[in-house]
Amino acid sequence: MSYTLKNVLSIPVMTGAKVLTAKEKIDTSHVQSVSVIEMPVEDFVRKNEFVLTTAIGCGENPAFFRTFVHDVFHAGAAALAIAIGRHVKKIPNEIIEYAKSLHFPLIELPWEMRFSDITRSILESIYNWEQQTQTKADSTQRSLLNMYLCGKSIDDAANLLETEISGAVTIVNGDGYVKGRSTQANLSKEAINSLLKLPSKEMAIGKSILFKMTIETNQKLLGYILITKESSSLDEFMFQSLLLEQATMPLSLWLQHSESSEATLVKIKEDFIWSLAKEEFESSEAVLNKAHALSFNIRKPYVCLIGQIENSKQLFEQEHSEDPYEDWIKKWERTLQHEMSSAAASINRDILGTYRNGRFLIYLQVPLDHIRQIAYDFLDALEKRVHHKAIISWGIGENQAGIQTFSEGYKDARTALEIVRAQHGPGHRGTYADTELYNVLLSISLSTEAQKTLHSLLYSLVDYEQKRGLDLIDTLTAYIANFGNISQTSRALNLHRQSLLYRLKKIESLTGKSLTDPDDLLLLHLSIKLWSIRFAIQYHQNEKETVALLL
Repeated sequence: MSYTLKNVLSIPVMTGAKVLTAKEKIDTSHVQSVSVIEMPVEDFVRKNEFVLTTAIGCGENPAFFRTFVHDVFHAGAAALAIAIGRHVKKIPNEIIEYAKSLHFPLIELPWEMRFSDITRSILESIYNWEQQTQTKADSTQRSLLNMYLCGKSIDDAANLLETEISGAVTIVNGDGYVKGRSTQANLSKEAINSLLKLPSKEMAIGKSILFKMTIETNQKLLGYILITKESSSLDEFMFQSLLLEQATMPLSLWLQHSESSEATLVKIKEDFIWSLAKEEFESSEAVLNKAHALSFNIRKPYVCLIGQIENSKQLFEQEHSEDPYEDWIKKWERTLQHEMSSAAASINRDILGTYRNGRFLIYLQVPLDHIRQIAYDFLDALEKRVHHKAIISWGIGENQAGIQTFSEGYKDARTALEIVRAQHGPGHRGTYADTELYNVLLSISLSTEAQKTLHSLLYSLVDYEQKRGLDLIDTLTAYIANFGNISQTSRALNLHRQSLLYRLKKIESLTGKSLTDPDDLLLLHLSIKLWSIRFAIQYHQNEKETVALLL
């Protein structure tokens, strides 16, 4: 509790003081100091000060008196105590009514009460209260340390603080995730994120006030204490800050222990998931035992999804973060892992997921008859939770979805990802089932003869494009896509008919193939397909980058 007007009035020297207005504020009007002041007030009154006065110069002039009360109130004083006698025989009713309208405590003192005695007594009382508060804060700190050493949970710590400060307590880590909460705490994720983004220490939520205090060690932010109080104010929070400051040290032990334990567990889980993908276990029994120890049920059917963040550096620059990129991306990775779990939970699915080096590796539990739909529902839920400007490409290994098909699913998802990026560019999704044609073509392309044919047919077109700037590959692709229809191809390319015919003749002369011969056209079509897989021109944030996707 804070030191209030009620404490001041309970001092023996204050016997005889009479509260004229705002009696309801006696328990909540905080007092930090005491002073004696006469007109003019100017900047001589501090906030939460108990002000003593004889009101000299006001007794015969109600306007001056009103101005005096007004100035003391707006300076933030806790109360104004007026000695009745020589200068003010009686406080005018209009002044009392004015103080009532301000809900400002106005106190009447007998003239014989010495201001020096009152000042000394109040300062001594405040000092004693501060000493008691320090003792209480030390005692609370010792209790919290003892709880930590005895293996109590951080929820128990939050409940102890709730009792001490009469407010609901939520303890979060540096990323804003709840690590502990008291019985009465029920803050939403949205409220927590909103407060942590604010530079101020408080935020109103309905009829409540939400306060925050940082938990740090060695200048490293570990988390926050969040306090919810009904009908409170920043002043009351500041009075309780000593106790909360003393509490941050033992709470930092809980958070450091939690962070260390979680980091270790996350690393073990990540290694396990990658070992599933790479099929690095000696036996099925070893896989099942490790999965059981990590609370993973791998006896269910899973589909593998691989996602790639295409613009993480651009997102970092847009956020104008003060952290270095390496620290920012690590924090973002932790956030993404939480969001993966939340997205899976939102559609009632189990998940084995990790994020490393800009790529998601996810095994999502699915029913075998709705693989694609469940996978897309999950990706929709995940992308809503990730940064709205994030560009993510996805490969889905649906052909290998099943029980303990982790390695095969990983290979298929990786193939699907690489092909969808090559075919459609960043930000698209593709399943392995969509890539069957390309896998057949890739198998064909591995032969020496196929590579020679690809080289002789298309490299001549590419070489001509680079030297003359004439886009022959896209022209041929459009011609084939429009089944050799000159008019449709011309419209698709927004090209004059004569210009199109010129390009088509140039393609025939460079490749030595006829565009009216079905066999030649089929060979060119297959070559174009192979070319689009093996080499793709991708555009990223208006910067032209050539990426050789050698599958």
